[in-house]
Amino acid sequence: MSLSAVERLPPEICLQICELLRDTHTPSIYSFSQTSSTIRKTANMVIFQKVMLPIHNHDSVEKDVQSLLDTLGPITALDHIRKLRLCHAWNYPGADQKARRGSASWPRSDMAPAEVVWTYDHAWTSMSNMLRRCPALSDLLWEIRHQIPPCVLDTIHRYHPGSRLHMRAFCARSLLESEIDKHELAIVTSPCLHSIWFTYMEPDEEAYASRSQRVVQQVLARLAPKVEEVRFRRTMMPHRGSLPHPETELPMERGAINPSTSLRRLEINAMASLDREELKSWHTHVDFSRLHTLVLNTLIGLDALVWLIDCDFASLKVLKLQWNDRNSHESSQKKSTATLFIVDLLPLSELAIGWRFRDMNPIYQRHGASLRTLRLPNRSARETRDAVFVLQDIRDQCPLLAELEFTFPRDQGSITEVAVYKTFATFPALQRLILGLRFKNYIMEDGRLAHYDEFDRRRFSQDMIHGPRYGDVRRALIDRAIDEHFARTVYRLASRANCFLSQLDLRIDSSIIGYPYVFRNIRTPESQLSVVFEYICRSWTVEPGVRDDYPNEVVTREVDTSWEDEPAPEELGPRTKKVFRRIWPGNEDGSSDWRTDWHSFLEYDDGTDEPESPHVSQA
Repeated sequence: MSLSAVERLPPEICLQICELLRDTHTPSIYSFSQTSSTIRKTANMVIFQKVMLPIHNHDSVEKDVQSLLDTLGPITALDHIRKLRLCHAWNYPGADQKARRGSASWPRSDMAPAEVVWTYDHAWTSMSNMLRRCPALSDLLWEIRHQIPPCVLDTIHRYHPGSRLHMRAFCARSLLESEIDKHELAIVTSPCLHSIWFTYMEPDEEAYASRSQRVVQQVLARLAPKVEEVRFRRTMMPHRGSLPHPETELPMERGAINPSTSLRRLEINAMASLDREELKSWHTHVDFSRLHTLVLNTLIGLDALVWLIDCDFASLKVLKLQWNDRNSHESSQKKSTATLFIVDLLPLSELAIGWRFRDMNPIYQRHGASLRTLRLPNRSARETRDAVFVLQDIRDQCPLLAELEFTFPRDQGSITEVAVYKTFATFPALQRLILGLRFKNYIMEDGRLAHYDEFDRRRFSQDMIHGPRYGDVRRALIDRAIDEHFARTVYRLASRANCFLSQLDLRIDSSIIGYPYVFRNIRTPESQLSVVFEYICRSWTVEPGVRDDYPNEVVTREVDTSWEDEPAPEELGPRTKKVFRRIWPGNEDGSSDWRTDWHSFLEYDDGTDEPESPHVSQA
């Protein structure tokens, strides 16, 4: 199509082309925008929809704002900003060490007196002025650990009354006191306040975590009329004995309580166990029947699960339950109770379960016909040979499934393992696959020595009587060799004929931390096993290409490149080298580099041809 023909397209069609380029191959939209002034105007509407602005400190706000304006170039770019994200400079992708050190220059607004907090209001005047010039603004994401300044809040109310304010670093300082600060009261009562995220990660904050949870509950029930999302995260175990007067009634807690009917998403992330009383407290302040999404990423007490069964979740469509409770004597009973809770719900569209059930059939029978997304990240199948049957069960009972997260153990790239990848291609509607790869601990395999030759039976570490043999290490290395070719091949196997998956994510199962525990205990200088494991064990994302002149193009992208942070040694220890070269011999003259000699392994049975080698584009 000629340039003049493209320019004659209706604006709506040209806009859809730009959105497609942004979502599939972002660099292309910038090239497309340079073709003509007409197309540039349309492309700018898409390019500048979402903007991130890192702030170094209060004193640098004016400079940071001006830097953004200089980057945007034409003043008309401000007209297209719909979502503006304000974050700390050290949280910005690619932030340097100097920016990260600047975190100490931010005051603790949840600790300082009100008169100190609001003295910084004048520093944000330039930000307020810029917001006035953004007529299309619909969302302001405030991720800065400081209360939103009055001048910024006033601008939002005056110029963008229909926009949504997302407080992603919510800190309730004066709301813990007997007298509430008028500016903080203006924030929590703002009709624009849409979501509240509050996180506690440091030990000295634990005293505030519990009470702040109470504060947010009161804000929802009494002050905030339109908050639709709450996310609470506490990464430290609470020291309940050190809480400041937990029995003290907050001023906001007096009087009648009207549960919030606007909240649509409730997410609780905590290391402490979630008990019945805490859930009842949330239920008192939030109408559970209005929730669309419930996320509980925490230990859940049996009493809490029993209590949840009797709650009304009439509007719930998304449920995510995660917990790690392996050592609990109640674990089996909890799973049975959790099954009753899930089965009692109305049909869900998305379900995520962080533990393995022996029998998922009751859940599939209840929700399978309506599920579009199913996440089973924690050991979906214990054995490779079982994975095919588990997947067939999911396929038959969840015919509309478009997104699946599944985890299973690798098996040396065997035919059995390949059969698992092929099973994904039989799902009729699957579009996105998140595949977690686990690794077997071959040391625990009974009777393995009978199948090992003389080399494989040798002890890898003389310091460990029951440690790994050469054969255990050899098999572990084969399992962990995950290169780009492996990712592309799995993508082909898991895609339906003439219909590629929209995305494949290959991830390493974090519960194993990359390799069995016994290997991490090998500290001998000649080992270097962990170095090799980290170097060859990669995570990948694979997507179909968008170029019509390469219909079979596959785009691969390595997700985690942390192995590049510390250069791998040129030479391996003697024992590791022996095993490594048993798998990947290299050149006969010994000049090979182990860092480039390794490759993945994947077998095909006699009735299966290896997938066509695609045209490769590596992002």
